[in-house]
Amino acid sequence: SEYRELLEKFINSEVILGIRPEHISISKIKQSEDSIEAKVSLIEPISHRIIFHLSIGKHSITVNTHLIEDNVGQKIWITFNKNKIHIFNKKTENVII
Repeated sequence: SEYRELLEKFINSEVILGIRPEHISISKIKQSEDSIEAKVSLIEPISHRIIFHLSIGKHSITVNTHLIEDNVGQKIWITFNKNKIHIFNKKTENVII
């Protein structure tokens, strides 16, 4: 990928991925090779939007999206908008991407 060279020197390091909830898309089917499977832990309907609280292993994320039918406990797929991702060195907190 376009970030491979920037991230290669951090292969054995911990990094922090930052992305806003509205820059994550969700789907009931895998959209691309970059999609990640997640489990719905909580759904908060707010007007014409829905806040999904998801778990990926031991990690939790929040997605702000348009209406989609899903149930707590159901598995879904998430995809990050690559143009909106920020990656930080966990140790120094310096921006990598």
